[in-house]
Amino acid sequence: MKAAILYRRDEELGVFDCMCEDLLMLSYFASKNKNIIDLHLILEAKLVDFDTWCGFDGEMIFYPLGHQQTKEYIASYKDFLVENIPGFAPQTADYFIESFDEEYLYKKNHSRAFWYF
Repeated sequence: MKAAILYRRDEELGVFDCMCEDLLMLSYFASKNKNIIDLHLILEAKLVDFDTWCGFDGEMIFYPLGHQQTKEYIASYKDFLVENIPGFAPQTADYFIESFDEEYLYKKNHSRAFWYF
């Protein structure tokens, strides 16, 4: 997944060779590990460029830790995330904390998430 993010940034590898769908699929599998590092990777994948945001639902970041734990983690480590994840801004943290309530996340979107897998 880290290599896919580097491809999107066109860093070190020198070739743009990763599609949004690749990052989404890798993030989906990473989310199954249920680790904080996976949340960081998913946030980084989402922020790598505009196209990633377009095809990458915000709900994805809640998969590794769950709704409440993700919100608590982002709120508690907001400064750390801003400093360590390129493109992550305080407004981004606020967006994830304030914009996704549990009903929206699970009842309206959970059944639609990853419909193509």
